Parts: sequence; C-alpha cells; structure tokens
Amino acid sequence: MPVAENWVRSLGELGLGDAPSVGGKGANLGELIRGGFPVPGGFVVTKQAYLAAVDAAGLRDRLAAHALPPAGASETELLALADELRGEVARIEIPEEIAAQIVAAYAGLGDDRRVAVRSSAPAEDAADTSFAGIHDSFTDVEGTRNLLAAINRCWQSLWSARALTYRRVQGVTEEPSVAVVVQLMADSLSAGVMFTVDPRTGETDRIVIEAARGLGEVVVGGQVEPDTYVVGKAEPRQILDVHLGAQDFQFVAGHSADEVPEAIDAADRGRRVLDDAQVLALARLAVAAEKHYGAPQDMEFAWCAAPGGGQEVFIVQSRPITTLGGENGSGGGDGAGRAAEALVTGLGASPGIASGRVRILRGVAEAAQLNDGDVLVAPMTRPDWLPVLRRASAIVTDGGGITCHAAIVGRELGKPVVVGARGATGTLVEGAVVTVDGSAGTVSGGGGARPAPPVAGPPNAPPGAAGTAPPGGGVRGAPPPPP
Repeated sequence: MPVAENWVRSLGELGLGDAPSVGGKGANLGELIRGGFPVPGGFVVTKQAYLAAVDAAGLRDRLAAHALPPAGASETELLALADELRGEVARIEIPEEIAAQIVAAYAGLGDDRRVAVRSSAPAEDAADTSFAGIHDSFTDVEGTRNLLAAINRCWQSLWSARALTYRRVQGVTEEPSVAVVVQLMADSLSAGVMFTVDPRTGETDRIVIEAARGLGEVVVGGQVEPDTYVVGKAEPRQILDVHLGAQDFQFVAGHSADEVPEAIDAADRGRRVLDDAQVLALARLAVAAEKHYGAPQDMEFAWCAAPGGGQEVFIVQSRPITTLGGENGSGGGDGAGRAAEALVTGLGASPGIASGRVRILRGVAEAAQLNDGDVLVAPMTRPDWLPVLRRASAIVTDGGGITCHAAIVGRELGKPVVVGARGATGTLVEGAVVTVDGSAGTVSGGGGARPAPPVAGPPNAPPGAAGTAPPGGGVRGAPPPPP
C-alpha cells in the first residue's frame, strides 16, 4: 500500500472534476464551497481508500465479481448473498495508513466534533443516477472509534440488497466503490429539500421547497409530510403556493444517534415551518446554484441557530435533477379516470397515469403479496423497497413529500407517484381497481389507463429483496463502537 497516497481530501479543495475519486456528493459539496455557498466544513475519505482496504483484506476480486445480483436469484438467495458480503466488509480493519489520515483530518475539525458521515459513490448524484437513499449515512457521530465504525458501515452499504438491485436496474456495471463524506453537523432547527425546477411538471420558472422541523432526514426519508412552498423564479420573486404538511415528531441534533424522535408541541403543529423571508432566501440560493452549475439542481438545506442570534442557512447537498416531469411517460393512457371522483387526494410526485389493483402493504416484509402491475399503497415507501417499487404500476403513500428519496426513485423508475395521501391505506379497498394520476395527485375508482410496465431487472428478480439498512431512507444515527 503506497504510504504517500492521499486517502483523505478536504472539501475545500474539491470540485466537480474530482467526482471519480470522491463521489458525486463530495465533489458537489466542494463545488458549492468554490462557488461561495454556505457549506459546513469537512473532508472526504476517497474511493481509493475503500478499494485499498478491501484489497488489503483479500476481498476485492470477490466483491467485484458480485457487482450485480446473480441472474435468476431468488429473494432468499439475494438477501443471503447481501448479508454475506456486508458481513465480510464489516470484518475489515481500516489499514493503519488510511486510519491515521482519517484521524488527523477529524482532529482538524476540532476536539471530538459531532459529524455527519455520508456515503458518496462515484456514480451517485450524477446527471442520470441519483442513488437517492440507496447507500447509508449517519448523523451525530462523535469520537474517533465511532467515526471509523461509521465509515466501515458506509462501505458495507455498497453491498446491501437494495444497492445490488439499483445497480442492476440502472445498468451500472463498473466495479462498485464508495467514498465517504465526513462533515460537521448542521444542527438544524428546520431542514429540507429544494428543486430549482418543479420535479412533477418540469416547469422551469418555479422553485419547489419542502421543509420540516428538526433534522432533514424526516423529509428525505419520507417519514413525515413536509410543508411545500412554490416560488416563482422571476423577479420580484413571489411565493405562489403554500401547502402545510403534517408533522408530530422530529429528530433533534445531538440526539439523533439515539434514534428517539422528539414530540413537537401541539401549538407548533399546523404552523408553517418556514416564514416568507426564509423561503425567499432559499429561492435566491437555488437560483444562484442553478446558474453556477448551468443545470437544474436538487438541494438539501438546513436552518441553524446563528452565533449572534437569529438563524443562518447551510447547503448540505446539491445534485443534478435526474428526472423531470413529463419525461418518463409513466403509464401513458388516454386520461381515462381523470374525470372520475377522487377516492383520495395527495401530492402528485411523479407524473403519468396508470391503473391496477390496490395492494396495501404495511411493510416491505409483505412484498410477496404484490403482483406485477398492482398499485402499491403503503404508509410510506423507502429506498429499501426498491425491488418492490419497480414491479408496481403506480405508488401511493399516506405520508411523505415530493422531494423524499422514495419519490425521487419513483420518478427514476418512471412510475406515477402520489404522496401525502393521508388515510389512503384506510380508505382504498384491497383488490379494487383504481387509476392513479401522478400529476394531479389523485386516486380514482376504476381502470382505463395503461399500466406502467415493470422496470427491467434481473430475470426472476426477487419481489421483496429489501436491504438490511434501517428505516428512514438509509439515514440514522451513529453505529455502536466496535468491540
């Protein structure tokens, strides 16, 4: 192992051209810093560090041979293989030369600072593959031992069943590898996601912002229905629409590693998360970022307490929008069912119209009940559900927002998606034929629209191949320190 190798690189020295080494997430954070955007400091453990570690452990060839799920694998076989590969990576000891550079970089951030540890694969956050929520991330990681353990857990997530399936669906064939971003925690009072183009309709003259209280993982993970704000880009900018969400819990910075949600005061429920000034400040950043990149962006933000009082905003991620409304042609159809009375309504998260029989799933363990072409109805879907999502004709969820990981993946798969359809799992009838309009955000009785075809995957792909990562879109607190 070459001792002179730079296994760790500061975010401040990175730009888009560094994506092959530090992954899309790391490269974009560096590019934002170069552009003068407010970004928490940190560093990246390069993909070369991961490859050197698995090579030193004698695992590189074996892992490379399993880049994609084996053709014809059953659900049981895929889950067993994923568990086996993750277990082998879990036993890797980070080589001394690499660990020393990580420890030094961490010390440079301050004494045992709390950090977010986030996977950043080379193909992640690219123009055509988001890998949204496919790999793991961790918040509130504190201390050297916990940091090294979290980095190894990010490496493990490269070999989950959902990651294997996503690579197959997207046709990613290069040797799997992953960098890891280590970034100072943004102790957000509120956080969320914004798109510089309406992801549902493709309208380029508006910005869509979703926000919730506390840490942003509840938005990207679809655990709550966030507030939605629509802002016109043209000067003078105006807030065109405000849709209040539903949130009764939050994760609070400093305690998210415990994975214990904190109840929101009843007086704050039903009140706007962001005021007009915050919404317009985010819109200015969104327009500036789109201009900087020269392309529409999907960005994550965090509003934190400012040292001198008030609040300040940080951008913690930016990536190209992988799909825009109207591009995927989900479901097609002749519009049948549009005029029918809606059984439930929500937020249209992915355009298109498709019909099918209602299949209500309370958890991914029930995935075998879903037949190809059924309409999947669930309290919420997460990236772990990827093998299930690709077989559904349409997706309807009780909660979530249009910018959550599940909605992004649904758009990539070309499925009509309706989120935030409160009570859908209790209102819709199992086995009934319905038509889902992913543009209007409605579910109506009866059929008529052409069902969206299942996305291509490995022959006999397992219907319920869930990953072993936690709920919440692969985002949770720090793992326990190694023994």
